[in-house]
Amino acid sequence: MREPWIVYVVVLGTVGAMLLGKFWMFGGGERDNSDKNKK
Repeated sequence: MREPWIVYVVVLGTVGAMLLGKFWMFGGGERDNSDKNKK
């Protein structure tokens, strides 16, 4: 039987990565697209 805290770390890590990915998509993603259009 695995330790409970391992499950929490995995879940929090996955959710955190998804949230960070969304922020990068909305924030940095638009900036990258604008830079490509300018070039």
